[in-house]
Amino acid sequence: MLPFDNKSEFQVILNMPEGSTLEPTTAVAQQMGQTVAADPDVTDYQIYSGTAAPFNFNGLVRHYCLRDAPYQADIQINLKPRDQRKAQSHEIAKRLRPALTRIASAAGARIAVAEVPPGPPVQETLVAEIYGPDYAKQIALASQVKKIFEQTDGVVDTGWFVAAPETAYSLKVDPARAALAGLTPQSISSNVDEAVTGKDIGLLHDARSREDVPIHLQLERPLRTGMDAIRNIQLVTTEGKPVTVGSLTSLSSSTVEQPIQHKDLLPVVYCWAMSPAQRKAPCT
Repeated sequence: MLPFDNKSEFQVILNMPEGSTLEPTTAVAQQMGQTVAADPDVTDYQIYSGTAAPFNFNGLVRHYCLRDAPYQADIQINLKPRDQRKAQSHEIAKRLRPALTRIASAAGARIAVAEVPPGPPVQETLVAEIYGPDYAKQIALASQVKKIFEQTDGVVDTGWFVAAPETAYSLKVDPARAALAGLTPQSISSNVDEAVTGKDIGLLHDARSREDVPIHLQLERPLRTGMDAIRNIQLVTTEGKPVTVGSLTSLSSSTVEQPIQHKDLLPVVYCWAMSPAQRKAPCT
């Protein structure tokens, strides 16, 4: 049972809807950063979008250091030194949470305001572990537990370690249409891969640089973000005419299998929440 500490920093953990790209994630994080920057007790902030923030003890225990998906972001918020402000860090976090929650809700996202613990960190303030022989029923029961958390006064930042269903898209080259364009399935696949992921094509020998600068060729992000953009990528036929990837391929989709959490070799569903109104944080 540990009291709140008066640190000069805290984090906002942002989770956009699964499948969101880096651009909207960064936009929402920037909006949150501009909101907290207006607070007189905040000195600055850093946004880590699509990558984990620098490791700290809290992040290691709560696995924040593993967050590298494009729909995930961390916002590091730095406060004035404790001798230059009247409010404690916990009060500042509580003061900023409503505005941050409104921004997240408008984007269909979830946030967690993670304060630096005064002692050994725990997974979350409140944690429920649901076990059972049927994983589908575990999820159904966990959904009810999560709803109880959400409806309980004084409990905020609820969530669970269950990923929402994600869709994987696949483009299959039509050999007949590719042949009419004078292209092979291999060349189409190679061109799309180079356009989306990029390709190193050489080195720039700059006299002002200590080392050679690699030249990486890649389409602009708006031209390669989303299936519509990828299907509109233009290739050149043997006759020198442009043809889109979509006209040479067929699009199919499937649901991606989601990871299952385990503890003591048993499948488990975690439901978690925070309780900022309480004076002491219970250990789980």
